[in-house]
This record gives sequence, structure tokens and C-alpha cells, in this order.
Amino acid sequence: MKWFGAAAQAYKSPLLLEPTSNEQRILVSCDESFLGILMTIRADDTSDIAQAAAVSRQSWMHRLLPLRTHGTGTLRGKAD
Repeated sequence: MKWFGAAAQAYKSPLLLEPTSNEQRILVSCDESFLGILMTIRADDTSDIAQAAAVSRQSWMHRLLPLRTHGTGTLRGKAD
């Protein structure tokens, strides 16, 4: 992502991230001057990185959940 950020600064345009037909690839563009691809990885569920990602994701969901209620206590969607 650091390199994509450098392209956005160099071309003075925001990055656009778009899904592709292959869920392991994300197309990254910056105006009509820059095109790149971001490859996703899948870690073994028992690896340290996968466990750290799960803890981080759960923590974010816990913090974001109050923002999904509209102040009424009614949940707008289901947390993953």
C-alpha cells in the first residue's frame, strides 16, 4: 500500500480500489496515470498472523458496533 500511496502523491489523485472477478486480486488505479494490482493472501487459521488479524477484527467490530445502531438500539446489520 505504501507504493500505491506514493503514486497517489506523485500523480496528485486519489487511489481507487476496485474488486475484480478473482477475489484474490484488487485493482488499484490513480486517475488514468497509474494502474496496479494488490494481491491478497490467506494465512493458515492457526498461524500467528491469522490469530492477530482475528483479534484485531473482533476489536474493530466491538468499537464500530455502536455506530451501527442509529441511537435507537436497533442494529442495522449483522456483524461478521
